[in-house]
Amino acid sequence: MISRHLGSKQANTISRTLRREALRSRTPRRTPVFQKRHAKARLKYANDHLNKPAAFWNSVLWSNETKIELFGRNGTNHVWRQQNEECKPKCTIPAVEFEGHFCAIQEEMMVSRFFCLAVMLGSDNTQLLALVPGVFALGVVRGYLPVPPACPFTALSALLKGMAKEYQNAPSTQSKHSVQRCCMSLLQGVDKAVQSVVQQTPPPSHLPLLLQALADAVLHAPALLHVKSRGASSPLASWLTSAVLTKASYKLDTALPLHFTRALQPALPSFVLGLCTLPLQQDPFLARLARSVLTNFMHCYPSSPLHPCLVMVCGVVGAEPVALERVRTLMLTVLNTEFFSKKWTTGHHRVHIALQVLQAMLLAVDSSCSTSAVLEGQASLEADWNGVQWCAEAITSLLPPLLRLLLASEDRHTNRCVTELLRTMFDLAKRRGVPDLSRLVSCVEELVRSQLSWQSSKVFTVLMGLCVLHRPLVAASLPSVLQVLTATELKRGTGVDTQLR
Repeated sequence: MISRHLGSKQANTISRTLRREALRSRTPRRTPVFQKRHAKARLKYANDHLNKPAAFWNSVLWSNETKIELFGRNGTNHVWRQQNEECKPKCTIPAVEFEGHFCAIQEEMMVSRFFCLAVMLGSDNTQLLALVPGVFALGVVRGYLPVPPACPFTALSALLKGMAKEYQNAPSTQSKHSVQRCCMSLLQGVDKAVQSVVQQTPPPSHLPLLLQALADAVLHAPALLHVKSRGASSPLASWLTSAVLTKASYKLDTALPLHFTRALQPALPSFVLGLCTLPLQQDPFLARLARSVLTNFMHCYPSSPLHPCLVMVCGVVGAEPVALERVRTLMLTVLNTEFFSKKWTTGHHRVHIALQVLQAMLLAVDSSCSTSAVLEGQASLEADWNGVQWCAEAITSLLPPLLRLLLASEDRHTNRCVTELLRTMFDLAKRRGVPDLSRLVSCVEELVRSQLSWQSSKVFTVLMGLCVLHRPLVAASLPSVLQVLTATELKRGTGVDTQLR
């Protein structure tokens, strides 16, 4: 290397001089930048903890060393030094700057490991609670938690709420990316810890608190927790797949463990409403997750005021109005395509529960509209109008599949559930004046036109039932029924069918 820059004679002279001084070309040791204040702080820490027992050190959270290249070249460096001089400051190269990124990365690792331990051990573990003051005093979280809660799960929810507020008020896109990157680092590994806890048998006692904390975080910080470019690896998607959409949830013929459904019941509405806060139309992956949650869990709970789907359509505290509208629309789509279609067995309990839940949802939304009408304010009027419109949309979109279900079903319990639901829908339509009678007539016309030539006797049985439930509807549909009947007679080529007429 010397002869490359100098002549051969000069290079030999310099080489002989270096060897005479016992200097050799060595690769420098990489050590962190160590200043006097660091030495004082470490000495004070060692003296304060000199007499600590071994049990104390078992509860200390240690951070592993990580290879980080933030500055300097990646190639090999050389220094000229003598033997036993490898640790002198002039013969070493700092691995990374001590200030700034180094401290932040180490603190983020400590916080993420603390949350992973909290997920695994629970919020009542004494060794874990001993770490709370030290972890939440770190600079990376101290600004979001001025008064840190004693429960780690509550602290997690409060931390993400504070970060979501800063993310929303960030002045630039770069600032938002910085907050989001910090959030990703703080939550690294939490999804795997959640997955292991959910799969434990018997379940840990802190499972309901854990699921509720995750649901609150998803409800209040969905934009912060979801990175579209990361897809399934973003915290929001990974939490849903780890805590809610487990492999067992997709086996619709197998009942889920009772402890899991009970623990998930109060948290499920917040999960879905937080997911629907994001634009689902622009992200098919999120839309598929939301549909899977409703499809897999609607039939897991009996119809009651605490049913998660019933709580979703009525809204929870902190939910955005746009999320409420989206989850109501999504609910109608799932009911139409996944429960009231012909591919399901009509006598199955999934259909029965879906019918009962839909009836309870219509009554609950109508009741909330009546309550908001008494209140004053523009927001209450808008909520009243949105609820009425959703009820009208539900009646219009679900009447055709319900009539087809009634036509194809031979199960008495299913027919009774459908009849009760139709009675509720028609009473609601008469009381609210929406939808118009013409829209209901078009639904009956569609049924008659598509099924009369194939199942004429069953069609007239359904029409007779509709006469009892909504006589003006059938009377307004009779001219169309007569036209379809005439077309059917011409198609058969047998003349006037006296039995049909």
